[in-house]
Amino acid sequence: MQRQNVWMMLAGACIAFAVVRVVVVASEVPGESADKLAAGSLLHSAMNLYHTEGAVRQGGRLAAISRYLERLAPRDLRSQRLLADVDHAQGRLAAAAKAAKKLLDAAPDDYAAGIRWLRFRIAILNLADERIRVLKEILSAPKYPKPLRAEVATECARIYLAQGDQNRANELIAQGLELDPLNRSALRSRLELAEKPTTEQEVQTMLSLLRGNPRAWGVARELAGRLGDVGLGELALKYYRHAWALWEGNRPIGEAPAPFAVEYLSALLDAGKAERAVRIFAPSTQRPNHDPEFLSLVIEAYRRTGEQKRFVPLLREVENQYLAQLRGRRIIEKLGKSADEKNAEKKISAEVAVNLGWFYLLVDRRPLRAKQQARKGRDYGADGEAIELLSGAAELTGGQSAGLKRLQPLVKKHSLAAAFVAEYYYSQGDKEAGKKTLLAGFDGKRSGLAYRMLTDLARKHNVPIPPAADAEAVRKLVDALDQRVLQMGLEPEKFMSVVLKPLQATVELCAPVWVEATVTNIGEIPLSIGQWGLFVPRVGLEVGIVGGIDQTFSSVPVIIWAAPRYLAPARSVTARTRLDVGPLAKFLANHPLESVELEVRAILSPREVGKKILSGLPSIKPPTTKIRRLGILKSKVDMTPDGYAAALGSLEKLLTDGDEADRMLAARRIAALLSWVRDTEQRRAEVPRLIKPVVKKPTLLKLMGQALRDKSPVVRAEMVTALGYADMGEAILNQLGAIIEDPSPLVRFRMVELIGASRTKGSKKLIDLYTRDSDKLVAMMGRAFQRRGKKKSPAAPPVGENHSRNKKR
Repeated sequence: MQRQNVWMMLAGACIAFAVVRVVVVASEVPGESADKLAAGSLLHSAMNLYHTEGAVRQGGRLAAISRYLERLAPRDLRSQRLLADVDHAQGRLAAAAKAAKKLLDAAPDDYAAGIRWLRFRIAILNLADERIRVLKEILSAPKYPKPLRAEVATECARIYLAQGDQNRANELIAQGLELDPLNRSALRSRLELAEKPTTEQEVQTMLSLLRGNPRAWGVARELAGRLGDVGLGELALKYYRHAWALWEGNRPIGEAPAPFAVEYLSALLDAGKAERAVRIFAPSTQRPNHDPEFLSLVIEAYRRTGEQKRFVPLLREVENQYLAQLRGRRIIEKLGKSADEKNAEKKISAEVAVNLGWFYLLVDRRPLRAKQQARKGRDYGADGEAIELLSGAAELTGGQSAGLKRLQPLVKKHSLAAAFVAEYYYSQGDKEAGKKTLLAGFDGKRSGLAYRMLTDLARKHNVPIPPAADAEAVRKLVDALDQRVLQMGLEPEKFMSVVLKPLQATVELCAPVWVEATVTNIGEIPLSIGQWGLFVPRVGLEVGIVGGIDQTFSSVPVIIWAAPRYLAPARSVTARTRLDVGPLAKFLANHPLESVELEVRAILSPREVGKKILSGLPSIKPPTTKIRRLGILKSKVDMTPDGYAAALGSLEKLLTDGDEADRMLAARRIAALLSWVRDTEQRRAEVPRLIKPVVKKPTLLKLMGQALRDKSPVVRAEMVTALGYADMGEAILNQLGAIIEDPSPLVRFRMVELIGASRTKGSKKLIDLYTRDSDKLVAMMGRAFQRRGKKKSPAAPPVGENHSRNKKR
């Protein structure tokens, strides 16, 4: 009989009330321990769904499981985490906030849990005044940790800013920084709201951000740029190197991508290290498609070291790249559909045209071409001041005094204008005007080409260069930074340790497989944890099979630490997760005879790069740990008829004399053996020669029937659930027919889940029957598998001669 026919027969019999129910003893409502066992089984099913391909299509099923978990274990933290996930995914934010709040109450120092609850709590409020009221209530409650309240303050400040109330926003940002001086949002907001932030304020903010996240390479790079702007060239180079080491520590800095290479190369030239710049970056010029700005800086470095022959070939390459950019932009501009698109592209074309003009003037030393390019830039709509600056500089360089009139109004705004005007005055013998203009140019930032031109001119005419106004104060701020912060970013393994270990090194067949990870602060300064901290409090896991099977499982749950925002020295946080879910659980269930050795590898702070999962802290590699999963035949010595018979005898004894947890374990083992036997029938597995005479499917079916008649609903439900790994045949289906109307809603819940997941055509009537179940959660699970409307038949192909010809083609 085909499987769908069996389902249809069972459904018809049930509808006619002709099914003979299984006789069970003591089917009263399970006690607290039974509820806990059932909740653990449901949670494991949910984790299986999460880590199985196609989980996104199981939303209704997960929702039903989460609701049943709420019924059985309303205070279980693992259940609450699932509830928060499912409710959030399905848009029930109020319910998600309720579950997230329970998680936070259980672990008040869990910063990530606090942020998650805060997001859910605010999202369910529609009015700004409501949000402000709730946020202020949280802010004033000392039971919440200071870092969380700091985030609350900045969230409230954002609302006031949206309302245009900057004064209140500033007050809340200041309050947030009192609670957590390293709060990233508050630090950034304070700087953005300052009317005219000084360099000292900017550097102080960056140093605080770096303390909050010692691996923030972008902050280190930004800090290096600001240090260069105040003339602290050596410090700037130090932080550029630090930023690169954080970002791509295993690659030479000479291989840096163009934007970073341009900044570092320019900083080297600012510091007078042209020879070093050539040594680092000259090899990179051999690679094609280099950024023209980068090549222009390399040419400048060659020129400063007197290596003219080496840079001449690069001149035409830079020119050709700019011309190619300009042609490409003009084509894109013509293809623009709207006026706004055309204007945007025209603006970019104008910028490229002006850049080409500066190349002709400063790098190629052709002022006439630069002047011509300035006219083209004007035609493209370039900014008038930019055109005046380029035109005036080209005219003065070409010996035309008319350029002086263009540049004099720009001296105080543009250091480049000051450099050209000062050089012109000196060339005319007016040293006083030259010196005055030269010193005015140093009022700008102390980095870049204009600064280098001014410096060259000052040295040529023996003019002392005054220090930048903020330089000394900024240097003191940077020197005050604890250098252990920088070391922590580069060598986190000297400040923290991560240990991965199994809860049990050896586990029985179908028993849970648990691992735990502990992070410890082994340094002398706090560890910052979280999205904007040193690491994210998560550990990804990969499980390999030791021995002849070359297979790796990465779809396993991550370990999530309930960690504070800052972990003090000598403090630790431990968390655990269950490994036997998803594909790994199926693999273990389908190999019930032999022992299997698992090798577990930890990936700290995992991040997805392409199709790979990489560690956010690659220098921290916790030692792998091994777990031995015993088979029902624990060793090769047991691979005999007597050994197999003894194993089944132990299984029957467990099913008869064990407590509820033991009998649930026995049910899972029976299902695993049935799955394996089915694989042997389908030639997907082989029965070992020595035990082949005694491997009998009816024996296992008898044990399955005994589990389905167990007095405890949780055992019967577990037997049904465990069959999800088995490829069910007619014999299994016939036995399941006896519990379709089981008195326990838990069993019926598991039954409809098994039927729906089987995807058998004949199961539709049974699913429809369960949608009318007296228990609302059983009905909910039934509805999760109901088909939403009928699929439309594909349109009939056109009939006729043309269709026939197309078909032949």
